[in-house]
Amino acid sequence: MITLSRWREMGKFFARSFPLSGRFIYGAADEDILAKVEKLGPGDYPVLVGILPTLNGTGYNFDSWGHTSPIFYYCLVPLKNSSDDEIDEAWELTLNYVAAIEEAVNKNRDSAEWPEFYDIKVDTFHIDPEYNVWGCMGWSLGFEMTHVDPPSKH
Repeated sequence: MITLSRWREMGKFFARSFPLSGRFIYGAADEDILAKVEKLGPGDYPVLVGILPTLNGTGYNFDSWGHTSPIFYYCLVPLKNSSDDEIDEAWELTLNYVAAIEEAVNKNRDSAEWPEFYDIKVDTFHIDPEYNVWGCMGWSLGFEMTHVDPPSKH
């Protein structure tokens, strides 16, 4: 199972794909994330927002027990009264950063530093446009990770 500290490290790793800010925030509920977004300044964007993962049990018995985790991140910029060209630039910028995250996963899928990437189910990757999410716009990236947990010793 992925630990919270390892999940945060992964979010920070992905945020380093954002050369303009590299900012990563996270939470479990809209209110929690909105409170963090409201504290951001103009220089903090684009921002990577992580949603704490759900941990679902997998396996047929205790010997094959594992977890699957749907992982969600949002790459966002503030939504403001902008021209069509500025909106298009914001779409393009945030999509480029989401693509950089996908590329980072692909480049590191066999690395010793990120063994979790080997457990990503490639057919679950999805990238979706997001508009007026916590007063922002951009793209979300979702995928699932499956982990076979080592047997516990009782």
